[in-house]
Amino acid sequence: MYTKIIPLTKLPRGMGEFDYEVSEKLKEKIKIGQLAEIPWRHEEKKGVVTAFSKEKPRIKTKGVLRILDKEPFFYKAQIDLLRWASFYYCSSPATFFKMVMPEMPKSRPGAVGTRQCLPAQAGLVPTEKLKILKSDLPNIQYVLKKFSEQNKILFHWQNQNNKNAIYIKLLEKISKTSQIILIFPQINEIENFLEFLPANLKASISILHSEMAKTAYWKEWDRIRKNENGIIIGTRQSVFAPVSNLGALIIDNEHNASHKQWDQNPRYHSRECAKKLCELTGAKLILSSHTPSAETYYKAKEGGYAIVAEGDGDAGCLMEKSPLPPLWKRGESLQIIQMQNERKQGNNSIFCEQALELLGKNIFEKKLSLIYLNRRGTNKFTMCQDCGYIPQCPNCNLPLTVHGDLEESRTPSHQSLLMGRSAGLRCHHCGYEKNQPVPCPKCGGANIRFVGTGTQKIENFIKKKFPEAKTAKLDLDKKQEEIKNILKNINETDILIGTMALLSYNLRRKSDLIIFLNIDTDLMVSSYKAAENTIQNIKSFLLLLDRKGEMIIQTYSNNNTILKFFQNRAFKLNCSVAETEHRVRPLAECSVSTTRISKSLCNKSYYEEILDSREKFGYPPFLQLVKLTYKNKDSKIVKLKTEKLLELLNKRFHQDNTGSILGPVSLPVRFKKYSEEIIIKNRGGNENLQEWLAKNIPPDWIIDVDPVEI
Repeated sequence: MYTKIIPLTKLPRGMGEFDYEVSEKLKEKIKIGQLAEIPWRHEEKKGVVTAFSKEKPRIKTKGVLRILDKEPFFYKAQIDLLRWASFYYCSSPATFFKMVMPEMPKSRPGAVGTRQCLPAQAGLVPTEKLKILKSDLPNIQYVLKKFSEQNKILFHWQNQNNKNAIYIKLLEKISKTSQIILIFPQINEIENFLEFLPANLKASISILHSEMAKTAYWKEWDRIRKNENGIIIGTRQSVFAPVSNLGALIIDNEHNASHKQWDQNPRYHSRECAKKLCELTGAKLILSSHTPSAETYYKAKEGGYAIVAEGDGDAGCLMEKSPLPPLWKRGESLQIIQMQNERKQGNNSIFCEQALELLGKNIFEKKLSLIYLNRRGTNKFTMCQDCGYIPQCPNCNLPLTVHGDLEESRTPSHQSLLMGRSAGLRCHHCGYEKNQPVPCPKCGGANIRFVGTGTQKIENFIKKKFPEAKTAKLDLDKKQEEIKNILKNINETDILIGTMALLSYNLRRKSDLIIFLNIDTDLMVSSYKAAENTIQNIKSFLLLLDRKGEMIIQTYSNNNTILKFFQNRAFKLNCSVAETEHRVRPLAECSVSTTRISKSLCNKSYYEEILDSREKFGYPPFLQLVKLTYKNKDSKIVKLKTEKLLELLNKRFHQDNTGSILGPVSLPVRFKKYSEEIIIKNRGGNENLQEWLAKNIPPDWIIDVDPVEI
């Protein structure tokens, strides 16, 4: 008797399962999915049993040494899923199994890791009561009823509390008879959700995420494979949990890029793996989002998912009468401010007059205001105005960002540089730090200029403009203890300044004013997803806004998607909605465009415009993208390797005309490595693309199938 085993070690692409002989002693014990110890080259390795055969292999085989546990570590569905994922994402099965399998404790070890979120600990967190309006109860019941009728669902929700209530009801119901997996994009969102979880459910939960202690992770994995816990909550790797009786799988905020592992092999997407797992097991799949991705919406429109939307009085009418989801549904006021007009009127501040007026009003009324700018630091970079010198990171060859919180730089300003006080500079890619050299190391001049605006500069401005306000800043520069203090004192805070990190935490307080300081920093990036990502970010911040709150979006451009979206009045009224106020004046006439939505408004042009653009220029969901990246410290080797691969790709796709090539493109130097990137646009009909890539792309090239960004 012979068995196929996948060793738990990283192997090159194309290397899969290996044949081993099963001794008479082990024949009655060995099972599919068990962990076995095998001879591997000159050492012993663990491996997963995946298949049996009576036929003797053509090559000489070694024998299985021992079985490590009588119960399987992987069930058939997980083995098939990992095989599929390794093929689809052009990785070796061994690499996937190695990533998924937790490290077994050798003895009674101490805690290893930084962060745990286990049921025992979660029970210590006071359970907060969800605030559900009576008027929303029929909508919640409607959604739950629709869930019971469908098996592949796109859940479009509008209210965070209602969404959490629906999740809890699903966990309670499904965990009674089978297992259910709930996947969040980020760890903080797991912790936020656990605060609302009833105490009776916490005992039956297993938590899985990358920052858990190794021993704790192993214990949770072990409970899941033994079917001791019916509820699995985690981040993207939870899709590979060893469930034996899966009833449902929920992907929260399916549009979030954190569902894709992009920074290391294997580069998989939890949403795509969830689809395959539910296909293999017959489990219910729920993709949940307040603003679904264009790819998911397109598939739903084509009939791939049943669309279930949180209704507005007349339960469920939004999506059933219109195939396009609404972006806003409540009574918020949203203003777009053209900052060029503000300059013409004599306002040279980084804030428009309306924003400053509302900030002062909220401070007086003790209401919370949020200020968003997706850039950390004091300024973007510094420049010598005499010679144009810009300090750059020696590792990444990118401009260093100014930080006033670094050593010898508490109040960075032009005057402080003239006095010989240096600004702190930091690389946001590798963490390299240095002081701003004064005078300029290139020309010896002292005419140093700060360029751009960061969250720290905003904080300095606010403290000077509103000294009486209690101000805090929340971004990735903050340590965990600092963040905890900010969240603890949120009820006393008047103004909270931050980046996208603001969305990662439960603020426990609604805001009456949200200011997008410069929407252009989000829109004007070289990404085909820029407009989609920006609208999703705006929607995410709208969820933090009070029902009668104000949102102000500042821009220096009147020629972007967001402005056209409002200026052209591209809304569609759903159902019989009355008392809808919608006022937009052309930007040429005034500096402010105001849109107030009383009920359920839907922007029909939003998805249509994005999908039309992607079809025209050849982007998902109409084409598949594959990103190939090569890195090396020697730029000549990078060029040589790239030219060689480009020749191979052009020959390959010229033969069958099923794809096209973009690039190569030189990337910024990071960690002293040069990089080249090539994009393959697969037009479909090329079912063997992944197989060809795995066989023909050299192992020192990184393959990223369905990249989140290019």
